[in-house]
Amino acid sequence: MRNNIGVAVGDLWRYRGFLWNVTVLSLRLRYKVAVLGFLWSLLRPLFLALVLFVVFRSFVRFPVDAPVGYGAWIVASMLPWAFFASILFDGVGCLVGNTSLLQKVSVPIEIFPLSAALANLVNFTLAVVVVLPLLALLGAIPVGPGWFMLPVIALHIFLSAQASSASPAPCSSSTAMWA
Repeated sequence: MRNNIGVAVGDLWRYRGFLWNVTVLSLRLRYKVAVLGFLWSLLRPLFLALVLFVVFRSFVRFPVDAPVGYGAWIVASMLPWAFFASILFDGVGCLVGNTSLLQKVSVPIEIFPLSAALANLVNFTLAVVVVLPLLALLGAIPVGPGWFMLPVIALHIFLSAQASSASPAPCSSSTAMWA
């Protein structure tokens, strides 16, 4: 007899084609709606980093002892935070947004938060591919063996945010509608 985790993983494996289609559809809709396409997913954290830079540097005069430039430090910290926050926001929102589909189709409920998380993983990967080499070329981030930890850190962020967004706690009041 398999435990609950084995059953859940087996269900996700059985519906992997549906998961793939929902993830691709989410990415297509995200880039089709936005005028700037993928560039918008880069500009959101960069604009937030710019606002934080101006506020903490000019108005608050917060002393920062960052080993690299303060702007690069903010950008490097905003990428993982935006990744985590978008998985949480989209993961919970997709359950509410797909209520009618959940009532009509018999699929595991974890498919929808997982598809939102996978779509955000693609966005994060593309942002890292663009931003980190640019920061390294500018000399703001040293190139070294520590970069090999980046996938481990990204996986940790992905799993932590996915566990939080797919847990029954954020949607326990909504699940009564689907019963």
